[in-house]
Amino acid sequence: METLQSPQFPRLTHRSNYQISALSLSLRFYLVASRNFSSNITFSVLFPSNWQHYQCSYSFFFGNVTRLLESNSYVRCIFIDFSKAFDTVCHEILLQKLAILKFPQYIINWLGHFLTNRTQSVGQSASLQITRSIVQGSGIGPYAFLVMIADLQPSHPDICYSKYADDLTAVIPTAISHLAVSEFQHINDWSATNMLFINLSKTKEMIICRPGNRAKPTFSEPITGIEQIHTIKLLGVTFSDNLSFAPHLDNTLCSVSQRLYLLKQLKIRDLNQAALDIVFHSHVLNEITYASQSLSGYLL
Repeated sequence: METLQSPQFPRLTHRSNYQISALSLSLRFYLVASRNFSSNITFSVLFPSNWQHYQCSYSFFFGNVTRLLESNSYVRCIFIDFSKAFDTVCHEILLQKLAILKFPQYIINWLGHFLTNRTQSVGQSASLQITRSIVQGSGIGPYAFLVMIADLQPSHPDICYSKYADDLTAVIPTAISHLAVSEFQHINDWSATNMLFINLSKTKEMIICRPGNRAKPTFSEPITGIEQIHTIKLLGVTFSDNLSFAPHLDNTLCSVSQRLYLLKQLKIRDLNQAALDIVFHSHVLNEITYASQSLSGYLL
C-alpha cells in the first residue's frame, strides 16, 4: 500500500465543521465508490433516515428470492449480524482496501485524516484514543463499511448476497442448500481475517418456501449455533417464511392507531391545522407508506 501523506487542508476543530466535513466527504466518496464497486451493493445510504433509500435494498433481496423460487421449491436465507460493526472497523484495513480499489490518494488521505486523532471520554474521565470505528452517525459511516465488506463475495456463483451498510443476507437455492454450513463458515473466516465479529445470538436462518408449498424441507446439516426462525424483521419490515407480510401490516396498523390517537389529542388541544398536517405526514403517512413500493407486489 502506498504511504499515506498528510492531507493538504487545515485541521478542523469545531464540531459543526466536522459535520460539514463528514457530509462533504460522503458526497465525494459516493461519486468515486459508484464507479468502483460490484452490483451486489446498494448505494442508497447517503442519508439513511429517509425510507426511500431502503427501497433498492428491499427490491434487491426480494428480487433474488422470488427469482430463485421460480425454479426452486425453497431458498435458505442467512441473516448475518455483525457485532458492533461500525465501532470495530480497523482503520488500517479500511485504508488498505481503499488503496486496493484504486481510490484516489487524496480520498484515502482525507478519510485517514477524518478517522485519526479522535478521542472519547465518559463523564469526567480521561480521554482515550479511538483506534477503531468509522464514526457511527457520520455521513461517511455507511459507505466506509461498504468498502470494508466489498471483497466479501459468495463462495459459489449461485449464492446471492444482499448488502446494505452492516446488514448482510446470503440467499442459497435448493440445489446447493447443503452448502449453507460451508457458506456461513466462509463468512465467519472472512470476518475473523478482517477483525470483525459475528453476533451468533442475533444471526438467524430462515427457509423461505414457494407460496403454496406445504411440505417443509429438512436438512441433514443445520448450521450449528444459528437459530432457524419463521418470521424476521429486515430493515423495519417484518415478513414470514412464505413471503407473507401480514405481520408487517399488523404492526403498522397498531402503530398507526396509536399515532392517530396522538393526533386526536393534539386536535383537542387546539393545535392549528397546518401543524396537524405536518404531524400527520411525518408520523402517520410515513408509517403507512414505508417500503410500500417494494412490498406492493406481495400484497395482492
